[in-house]
Amino acid sequence: ANIASAQAFAAGLLPDPQLNANLEHPTQSGHSEGYLLGLSEDLQALIIQPSREAAARAAADQAKLNELWHEWQTAEKASFLAIQKSFSERKVKLLENSGGVLWNEVERSDRALAAGNSTVEAAGTDLAAALDIESQHATAAGEALASDINLKQLLNLDPATHLVIADLPDPPEVTRDNVMDGLKNVVKTRPDLLALQAGYRSQEEAVRQSILKQFPAITFGFDRAADAENVHTIGLSVAVNLPIFGNAQAAIRIQDATRAQLRAEYQARIDSTTADAWRIWQQTQLLRK
Repeated sequence: ANIASAQAFAAGLLPDPQLNANLEHPTQSGHSEGYLLGLSEDLQALIIQPSREAAARAAADQAKLNELWHEWQTAEKASFLAIQKSFSERKVKLLENSGGVLWNEVERSDRALAAGNSTVEAAGTDLAAALDIESQHATAAGEALASDINLKQLLNLDPATHLVIADLPDPPEVTRDNVMDGLKNVVKTRPDLLALQAGYRSQEEAVRQSILKQFPAITFGFDRAADAENVHTIGLSVAVNLPIFGNAQAAIRIQDATRAQLRAEYQARIDSTTADAWRIWQQTQLLRK
């Protein structure tokens, strides 16, 4: 983001003029030293400078928005890990209680089997249920440990730190109208979509620059000179680049194709966002039922 801001500042500066100097030393006597001093400026660079500055500022906005989007993602990942940690620890406690009950049942089954008051099948069923709970308990404990370690790593905390997650209330119910309203405003609020918009604006300026560059590039200047006969002159100079081989037109097509690609990527991101929103909403409706 800082690099993009520096580039935007540089793009706002006017192009530097060019100074030409030449000294002629006569090889015959009776002649004076000749010289040439000239100052010139690229007019095309001056013409496209506003567009170049606008493109750089849009690119700087894009970099800052991408940084903000990464911040959002990091915060969401921390929330996700905290939720995983909290509920995995709840599962561990519940499975410990259930496992204690089932292992007690296994002991009773074993005593009944030894006394001839039960069958191997009944005792085996109790043992299988206890082992299944034991397996679930081990899985939940592993998930709780992994989420705890990952959360501490994400927050740059000491691994020995003891984290206690606050009680998590049930999230509010999301209605269909909430989803529709959110999708209407998502292009104005979500940083990644705003970053893509800024990137598109920057590319539009790149297209504009390519269009301006198809016209002849003119370098205008003035000079002061003296020849070997000590004749002093003041003159104007003009240099014109002739775009006759189609390079400028090819550059326009490339920049225009890049702009179309960015537009398609932006639309694809919006379509993906819409599909994800409705998919998640439908899943939450099923979970609530």
